[in-house]
Amino acid sequence: MMTLEAIGDRVRTPTELPPGPIFWRLRGIAGEDVGSATSRVWQFHVRARSSPNESSLGPIVDVNGDGYADVIGSTAVPRTITVSHGGPSGPPAAAYVDVPETNSQIVSAGDMNGDGFGELVIGDARLRNVQRPYVWRGTPRGLVDPMYWPLEGENVESYVTSAVGDMDGDGYADLVIGQPGTLRRVQTYFGSPTGPIAGVAISAPMTEQGEWASSIAGVGDVNGDGRGDFLVGYQGQGAMDTAAPVALYLGSAALRTGPPPVPDALLMPPPDALRFGTRIWNAGDVNGDGLTDALISGFTRSDGFVELRLGSSSGLAASRVRLVAPDDRWVFPMGYDASAAHDVNGDGFDDVLIPLEVRTDSGAPLARIQLYLGNERGLDPPTAILAANIYVSDASCHGVGDINGDGFDDIVFKFAGPFGAVPNIGRMYWLAGTPGVIGPRMDLGASCYDFAH
Repeated sequence: MMTLEAIGDRVRTPTELPPGPIFWRLRGIAGEDVGSATSRVWQFHVRARSSPNESSLGPIVDVNGDGYADVIGSTAVPRTITVSHGGPSGPPAAAYVDVPETNSQIVSAGDMNGDGFGELVIGDARLRNVQRPYVWRGTPRGLVDPMYWPLEGENVESYVTSAVGDMDGDGYADLVIGQPGTLRRVQTYFGSPTGPIAGVAISAPMTEQGEWASSIAGVGDVNGDGRGDFLVGYQGQGAMDTAAPVALYLGSAALRTGPPPVPDALLMPPPDALRFGTRIWNAGDVNGDGLTDALISGFTRSDGFVELRLGSSSGLAASRVRLVAPDDRWVFPMGYDASAAHDVNGDGFDDVLIPLEVRTDSGAPLARIQLYLGNERGLDPPTAILAANIYVSDASCHGVGDINGDGFDDIVFKFAGPFGAVPNIGRMYWLAGTPGVIGPRMDLGASCYDFAH
């Protein structure tokens, strides 16, 4: 237990905090009198390594506020998700939980109303290829009470939703949703004591026709100003050799009230790209400088690619690092998921997961999950941690944070095919992080399409 006196909105501890979750609350002070009433209890996570910049990497999936990451998956059963709460012994067998609407995409939103519990955004996919997202509130008992907020506003249907962290610096987690098609815009939502409030809608900055906002991702705080930032991809129409740039928007109070901002930067595609920004991800902080980094995928005439952009004081660096496959047999698939792994070996550098496909003469599918460990320069060469004779579209693997509180972040995955009887549905597994990178696999006793992350 530590008590600190804060003047203004900042305080510095006399000693370094231990790695892991830290719980804190506020009391008022008037002169020498200390109030008896306290705020709600909040938490933040301390990394294993100190950095030269203030860090804000993004939310951890923790819907019951106990400091352990939770495992939550979307299922093939209508109006149902799977939930397995973290704890000292690891996650128990997953339980099925009823949700108000049919689920499709699940996103960990962070604490949007300041009550100390993380929220989920669940996409209601009753309309083909379109979701109407709503926010399911976390509670001390997890996702057990029917408390949720529909995202209000005109035409809130979306194709993709992403948590951004705190875009305007008010202490509440915020969201962005991508609305391609005829709307061609990004809609912002801001946390508040009463739930999400619609902010500005950002229209496509390009005049060419195409799928503006078909990919979108909150990427933490890439420039170290304490506010959440996000990237928006644009898939143009017409010639296949006209890859469009990816737009970077830095967090700002103007996103709440307007006028709608222009991009703070346009990240240009590599010269050989036919498409750029087909998928975008928050990579965490792979080089340990306290600034978050981003992964951007695309494809050339021969195969897909994933490149790393490092955070900097001015935004994401213009220089790019294209990730490499272990040898010529393996290729990056065109548009399937990569993911931040968080810090699986506890060295203070975030790591990255990327699926690969193998080129085979017989045409038989073979997918492999590659782990790229972070270091001061960026990312190490990859290490294979999972492989199965399936198409990579049937694989899903994500870092979710520290599930069992041992100081090492963990990975959850599903493989359809050998581990599941239904296409695209796979058994849920937990891989524990260790100093040796990955521990044994544990079956969570349920199946899912994908995981909240």
